[in-house]
Formats: sequence, structure tokens, C-alpha cells
Amino acid sequence: MNNNFKHLTSNERHKIHGLLNKQSFKQIAKEINRSPSTVSREVRAHMQLKRKGAKWSHYFNECKFRKTCTKVYMFDNTNCPGKRCSTCGKCNYTCKDFC
Repeated sequence: MNNNFKHLTSNERHKIHGLLNKQSFKQIAKEINRSPSTVSREVRAHMQLKRKGAKWSHYFNECKFRKTCTKVYMFDNTNCPGKRCSTCGKCNYTCKDFC
């Protein structure tokens, strides 16, 4: 497993992408004959998180409580997009209960 390669090949990257379905980095590394840390670094460097919650003109809010949140008008700002804070993306950065 100790290859002296500096970069992964596009074929190895493609295999990593295909193997990410509930396999550990160790299992993937074994399949492509690389170290688990190489696989981990590759995944972290190129992963894209899918954001959920924003539709049409709504602000993106990734708080796990956004559907049940009852807080209103947390900001004394006329730029607040709606009365419910769960429809605002600002709570991602300012709400003490954000999770």
C-alpha cells in the first residue's frame, strides 16, 4: 500500500466516488491500493455538501430546528425577510439555539 505516487489518477478518483456508499475510507483504500489517509484527504478536498431547505426566493436555513422553530423577529432590522426566523438564513450565524 505504500505507493510513491503523489497524485491520484482520474480512475482512482472515479472509484472513490463510486465506493462512497457507506464504505469506510479503509475499505476504499484497500480497493484502490492507497492509504486511508489519502482517501480521506481526497474526499475532504473535493466533497460538496448538498444544502437543503431553500426554495424559490426563500433564504437558506440549515438549522435542524428550522421546521419547528417558533422564534420571531430576532433582529431589530427592517431587512428581516419574514416574521418567522426559520425562514431567514441569518439565524445560521446569530441564533444561540442554532444546531
